[in-house]
Amino acid sequence: MRQLFFIPVLLLSLAAKAQLQDPQVKMAMYELQNALVSNSTKKLNLRLHPDVVFGHSNGWVQDKTAILKDLSTGYLVYKSINTDSFFITRKKDMAWIRSWQTVQGTVNGTDFQLRLFVLQQWMRVNQQWQLT
Repeated sequence: MRQLFFIPVLLLSLAAKAQLQDPQVKMAMYELQNALVSNSTKKLNLRLHPDVVFGHSNGWVQDKTAILKDLSTGYLVYKSINTDSFFITRKKDMAWIRSWQTVQGTVNGTDFQLRLFVLQQWMRVNQQWQLT
């Protein structure tokens, strides 16, 4: 009887170990958040894929050019991005991050604070993880 209990527990622990957060993808996520808050064009260019699209919860859609322009002009300012919890799924050179985030900032002079469920798709390009 004890062995019957031990086997499912062992299988569950192995499955949990297989889902450990990928450190490179995790680091890329935090670097992107820091780049958005600090408005670092150099870091954003490194982490944003040329074909990236941000789909916002209000229906607003931005491509990479619009993201960089809106940040550089001050139309969009991220004051803070805090990730409460996240889960990474990775398959070769692709990764998906599902997370709960609290985001504070300003759009066109109007402050906002949102709690969002975020899905990000990342691709490894030339040994760098980029948001696609």
